[in-house]
Amino acid sequence: GATINWFTAATGGTAIATGNLYTTPSLSATTIYYIEATIGSCIQPSRTAITASINTTPIVSITAQYCNVPGNVVLTANAGMSSYTWSNGGNTQIINVDQAGSYSVLIVTPGGCFASGSISIATELVINGSFNAGNTGFSTTYQYVADVAGQTEMYPEGTYAIVSDPNSVHTAFHGQDRHGPTGKIMVVNGSPTLFTVWKQDNVSILPNTTYYFSAWAMSVVNGNNAILQFSINGSQVGTIAYLPNGYTSNAGPYTWVRFYGQFESGPLTSANLSIVNLNTIAGGNDFAMDDVSFGTMSPVALIANPSLNGSSICQNDPLVLNAGAIGGASPFTYSWTGPNGFTSTLENPTVISSASSTQNGTYTVLVTDGFGCSNTQSFAVNVLANPNNVTISASAAAVCSGGSTNINLSTSEVGVYYQLRNNANNASIGALIEGTGTAIT
Repeated sequence: GATINWFTAATGGTAIATGNLYTTPSLSATTIYYIEATIGSCIQPSRTAITASINTTPIVSITAQYCNVPGNVVLTANAGMSSYTWSNGGNTQIINVDQAGSYSVLIVTPGGCFASGSISIATELVINGSFNAGNTGFSTTYQYVADVAGQTEMYPEGTYAIVSDPNSVHTAFHGQDRHGPTGKIMVVNGSPTLFTVWKQDNVSILPNTTYYFSAWAMSVVNGNNAILQFSINGSQVGTIAYLPNGYTSNAGPYTWVRFYGQFESGPLTSANLSIVNLNTIAGGNDFAMDDVSFGTMSPVALIANPSLNGSSICQNDPLVLNAGAIGGASPFTYSWTGPNGFTSTLENPTVISSASSTQNGTYTVLVTDGFGCSNTQSFAVNVLANPNNVTISASAAAVCSGGSTNINLSTSEVGVYYQLRNNANNASIGALIEGTGTAIT
């Protein structure tokens, strides 16, 4: 049969390899190779080009939109990919999330290249909600027991432990962390007399804001399964988690149940958070908790309050607009429109350096913040005309020392006030006089 030789040029040069297959070195750009077949002394007249196409690895971009879906943040990855794999199990370009944290996505391009990226959203207000930091960041009415040699530490009811394997503290308990065998969970031996399982007090919150409360739980043994719910400032909120049966071995897989609630803060600026067990039966009622979370998906309200850069504007003064944005999250963008085709992307643009009535009309600003929230407001501008020049005269051209005379205005305008001043020092003389539309003395 024919011998296949590989070259880097269409003609000439030395073969870099021989055989039907050739493994290239690491390539950073599309490269053309050439093959040439020979049988004995017969050589293929012209070499055949083989292109090794290198697809560009994409840079993953994730945007977060806080305003489109109340109580959720909408995450959007690069468009046009073959597949998406999100850290929360999502598999579409756009996902909705309802809990603070870091979210990552693995994308595959149509050319088969892989890339990943991540984004952090909102602020987690629970300390050590994953329990991976151990027995810290929370309080409870249960008694803590450390994991020591043996499997009987949690035999007494009303105890809890922070462990990776519930079976290490009780021979009948089975389960593991939601994310794998190395993470830690809070394991609880339910008590008929203890109500509060987990608690974190004095959490700072914003007034008039919607907050969420989320946690995951599973039974670690069968029988009289726990019934869990959130409590905020002593009032139970959200869904009730009726835990399914537990397990009789460490084989898994394990089913975790999420319970979730929302809380309107009203005038409050702090909250006491807790998780309570509504099951007061002694036997069974043993469970584990993981990933306790509290936060808000609600952005700080964005309000635009456009105005003049000053209380009013007179003819020939600069016309400067002020967006007056309040709230929201930086960075901000601005889009102004107005009479005579005026547009601007500045926060406080100057429309014109010397204004006239031709600038009168409605000016509108669209403010968009870093969360993707926007607010549009308009206001009217009316450039005030300058008063007409007036002629003044004195009733007596000459006045003796200590004497007086009347000062006369040849005409006046309604809505205009007049102030007599001393030419020597510009000091005011007398009170303001309102125009009448006629002469004033």
